[in-house]
Amino acid sequence: MLATLLGAVIALSPAAQAAEPFCRPQPPEPPLTRIQEYQEMRKLYGLRTDPAITKRTDTARYLRGRYGPRVRTRVVATELFSPRCRNLIDQVADGTRLTIGWQAGGTVELDHIEVAEYDDRVEIGVVVQSYNGPQPADWRRADAVVELSRPLGEREVVDATTGRLVPRRARRVLRKSRPTGGGADRAGRRTGP
Repeated sequence: MLATLLGAVIALSPAAQAAEPFCRPQPPEPPLTRIQEYQEMRKLYGLRTDPAITKRTDTARYLRGRYGPRVRTRVVATELFSPRCRNLIDQVADGTRLTIGWQAGGTVELDHIEVAEYDDRVEIGVVVQSYNGPQPADWRRADAVVELSRPLGEREVVDATTGRLVPRRARRVLRKSRPTGGGADRAGRRTGP
């Protein structure tokens, strides 16, 4: 109660009323127009060249006519998706079945897997449909199963994209469960069998 009274007395004092508040809210700035935003971006980054994915043959003329002469565009592709190769991460053989781990980050979808079998090696290439524009910077792994004509045996697996050997995935060793019981309670007395 005393603190409330002291606060009221300080608030009513002439010195407190004349002083500016410590944290005064600033009035909001008016929103920028699209042209002002473009001018601010241009000051920061200079003249921009934006990539475009289009089948139009008159892209530069069309965009220049719509947005002005300062807009520069370069066509990076005519289709949204195109085939690309991805790297292999590891592999596990089980008879004639070969499970491969491949790099699946970004906006990709598995298209097909190419397999070439030789006496001393198996070459594998993973082909995906990948977005031609900007992609997220996520990295994921995905697994795919390939049927071989004969068991892998001692043959090496080679990534057709990089030409490097693909390491074998370490198999997890499951620990045997231990019998429960046989502990001690808080008093230190033995419990269980």
